[in-house]
Amino acid sequence: MIIVFLLALTIVLIITFFRIEKSLNLFQNIFMYFVLSFLITTSFDILILNLEYIKLSSNFYLVLLFFLMQTSFFPLIIILYFNYLSASKSRLQKFNLIILCLASLFLIEYTLLSNKIIIYKKWTSLKSALYWISLLLIIYLLNKAFNKSISDEVDC
Repeated sequence: MIIVFLLALTIVLIITFFRIEKSLNLFQNIFMYFVLSFLITTSFDILILNLEYIKLSSNFYLVLLFFLMQTSFFPLIIILYFNYLSASKSRLQKFNLIILCLASLFLIEYTLLSNKIIIYKKWTSLKSALYWISLLLIIYLLNKAFNKSISDEVDC
């Protein structure tokens, strides 16, 4: 049941992503997707395989679903956040967006935890919060650097 729910949620998110009007450039969205996919899969692989902080389920379909979440769902939520962030004007809207983005990331992670798709071994929710906040900060800084390099290219 959870597999069908999360797959449907991922499909809805993908359709929503392509239907909404994005405020960032196409190249920025592509850049962020590739960087986010790389960072999320690499960091989760380090946490799961090398450090053994998180354990995956032994069910093949649940592991496949987790990898689908890593490569599509988490990056698309963060890209949508940055698209709405660049379009928002007030600080209250920006604050609400970051709360909404972090809440949706935590909600999906909690769903993965409650259905035993991932199991915390030496990991806590506080570390997870720090992980998502630092990932958002890294992507924000990389996006600013990408914008600067694009504007330097255009000026030449």
